[in-house]
Amino acid sequence: MKIYFFTDGLPLETQRALYLELKDKFERPSIVDPALTGDELLNANLEDVAYFDTHIFNLLKFARIQTVRELTQTSEQYLCSIRGFGNVSLQKVKDFLDARGLALTREY
Repeated sequence: MKIYFFTDGLPLETQRALYLELKDKFERPSIVDPALTGDELLNANLEDVAYFDTHIFNLLKFARIQTVRELTQTSEQYLCSIRGFGNVSLQKVKDFLDARGLALTREY
């Protein structure tokens, strides 16, 4: 969502405070349900349990990876072979999985 407003004439500190307030309000919060475990978590759609950048979501959709289970059955090598999927994206995916006690597969 893009919101345009003009801050001409406002002091820089006020502009910064406005930006941070709006960013916190409109930034998509992490919607992880801590009660989700086991098969519920593995079968959950990535869009429902993870907050990735739009870029990462688009790359995962392109690779037809839609659930946490499909993500855990994917290797680092495969993800890195996707054009545009770099080290930063890989680290964000690994951090997401690590926080839930999961990991990418080691096989290619």
